[in-house]
Amino acid sequence: MAIRNPFHLPGTGRRPAGEAAPESESKPKRRRGAGQSVVEFAVILPILLTLVGGSLDFARVFYIDLKVQSATRNAAEYIASTPAYTSCQPCANWKASYLVCTEVTGHSDCAVENPPRVSVTYLNVSTTAPGASGRSPIATVTVRVEQDFEMFFPYPWMSPAGHWTLVHESTFSVAQNR
Repeated sequence: MAIRNPFHLPGTGRRPAGEAAPESESKPKRRRGAGQSVVEFAVILPILLTLVGGSLDFARVFYIDLKVQSATRNAAEYIASTPAYTSCQPCANWKASYLVCTEVTGHSDCAVENPPRVSVTYLNVSTTAPGASGRSPIATVTVRVEQDFEMFFPYPWMSPAGHWTLVHESTFSVAQNR
């Protein structure tokens, strides 16, 4: 049988004089690690933001690079397979620029802030190449595209001043039917 303290009044929360309060009812103790947590967070935050920003920039540059590469290849194929453009260098430059701008930027007139620079660097139609004839000449076209890319943040270990120039060149040869 437990002995009850005759001076303690149950349910009142009062104790007789001289009786110590249990550990759970004493003053709350200060957390000693609160300041340490703030310092650790302040040290880790710039590293974390750099990793997240770098990941976003890497994803963006990869996406734009794929678009530029695909547009370059498609423009070279289209120009090489269309006799009207292989017979006229200025026409080929215009059409290649139109095709690349439409695919990369979504605007056909390249009236955007950072348009790709497109040029047809090689254009040749040959009736004497192996497999070519007067009715089916072989057209060879090389299209070069340069696209500037600005990163969110200038990472000093990745590129100077946060600027990259993506360059793709594609050559396509096809036997045309005339």
